[in-house]
Amino acid sequence: MLQTEQDNSQAENHGRLVSVFIKLRTSLDAFFKYVPRPIVEALSPQGKLGVLGMDSKHVTISFTDIKGFTTWCTRVNKKDLKSFITTYFEIQTNIVQAFRGVVDNDNR
Repeated sequence: MLQTEQDNSQAENHGRLVSVFIKLRTSLDAFFKYVPRPIVEALSPQGKLGVLGMDSKHVTISFTDIKGFTTWCTRVNKKDLKSFITTYFEIQTNIVQAFRGVVDNDNR
C-alpha cells in the first residue's frame, strides 16, 4: 500500500511539473510577441529579466519606405503582395541581424 501511495504522489508531482512547464512555455511564447527574441535570449542567462534600468548606447534606427507601395498594393493580387512583403522583410531582417541588430516591427 505504501508503494502505491508513493507512486501516486510521484505521478501527481510529475503532472504538476508538466503543467507548470506548459504555463512557462506559453508565457514565454507570449513574451516573444512583444520583445524581440535576441533581447530575451541575451537577458535570460544573466538572470536580468524584469530588471529596470538605463544605459547609454549609440544606436542606429532605420525607417524604410517603399516608393509607390500604397498605389501598387491596390493593383496587385493578395498572394503576390504577401509574397513581396514577406521577401522584403526577410531581406531587411537578415541584413540587420547580420550586424547583431534587432528588428522590432512596432505595427501593433
